This record gives sequence, C-alpha cells and structure tokens, in this order.
Amino acid sequence: MVEILTAAVLVLGLIREFRDQRLTLVPWLLPVIPIVVGALQDDLIDHDRSGASIGLGAGITGIGLVLGVAYGALLPMSRDAAGHTVFKGGLYALPVWAGLLVSRTAFFKVGQNQDIDTGFGFLAISFGAMLLARVLVVTIRSRKRLPAGSAA
Repeated sequence: MVEILTAAVLVLGLIREFRDQRLTLVPWLLPVIPIVVGALQDDLIDHDRSGASIGLGAGITGIGLVLGVAYGALLPMSRDAAGHTVFKGGLYALPVWAGLLVSRTAFFKVGQNQDIDTGFGFLAISFGAMLLARVLVVTIRSRKRLPAGSAA
C-alpha cells in the first residue's frame, strides 16, 4: 500500500512537471511525502549489512540532490502578471527523472551483487530529495528580478 501511495505521488509530480507551477507551498510540501514514506519503510536498511546498505542509500540520495540542483539551475522560470514565480519542467524533466531511475537501478544492481537488500525506501527518498533540491534552487533563483512574462 505504501508503494502505491508513493508511486501515486511520483506520478502526480511527473504530471505537474508539464504544467506551469507557481512557487507556493505545494512545491515545498510535495517532496516531503516520498521522503517521509521512504524513511518509514521497514526494509529501508539491510540490518545484516547496515553500513553498506546505508552507503548505497546515501549514494542514491546524493545523486538525487545533485540532479535536483542541476535541474533547478536549468529550469526555465518567469513571473506571471501578479509577480509570482512560475516554472515548468517540461522536457527538462524527462532526462532528470530518467537519470535518477537509471542511477537507482545501478545502485540496486551493486547491492544485489554484494548480497545487500536495497528496498523501495531509498528510491522514494531520492525522488523527494531531487524535488526538494530543485525547488530550493528555483527559490534562490527567483529572488533575482524577473520581469513579468520573461524566461531566464
């Protein structure tokens, strides 16, 4: 059930990437859901090999953060008529999300080869970390003066 909830949030997040998003509370709260759900997974850490398991989880989460920072830096932004920051991932979203899935698969295979269980939790945490890093960078960039309707 938890995997379905997290997958639904991720699908919602991906769909939102193709729509104009205002920099409001929602882009800050949406990443929190997969992070919390991922952290609450019973199989988050392989207790037989906890150090290696945590290392793999930290690695995929770090990749999520790096991808989120790069994504936020490249994301087109503008201001609407009311002066609110508006951003839209569009096609920029596809390689970032694909990169995170490919990275997660690589980390999963490394764990499998070393007989380390890597659960669903770190995938959810890494997606949340990516989205959180992206909105942080967008917020920092939005502090610059953008004229209404301009793209940066």
